[in-house]
Amino acid sequence: MHDFVWNLYQQRSIDDVRGDLARSTSDLERDVTRVQDRVDRLALINAAMWELVVARLGLSQEEIEAKVQEVDLRDGVLDGRVSRTDGPYQCVKCSRTLMQRHRTCLYCGQPHAPDISPVV
Repeated sequence: MHDFVWNLYQQRSIDDVRGDLARSTSDLERDVTRVQDRVDRLALINAAMWELVVARLGLSQEEIEAKVQEVDLRDGVLDGRVSRTDGPYQCVKCSRTLMQRHRTCLYCGQPHAPDISPVV
């Protein structure tokens, strides 16, 4: 009898886990679809902006591609991505560590640009 109850308990636990996994999988699939939709929309907007810049400002494809490479290299790595670092950053005046979200150093009040280099 004990084995029968134990087997029922185990089967119930397995069924619960399967249900949780099925829900998790469907949630993940929905999230991936949502992200893919956003990426597709951003790609469309980017293509339209690219064409407007070329047409209205007279910039060449090469000039835009050179700027893309320049922006890509700001983090020191040519990887096709913009680095999203939140710090820590070093104040140019007092060399104290601060976060990028602060517009001024909390210690000396020195304003800083949002594109300052992280502390290494």
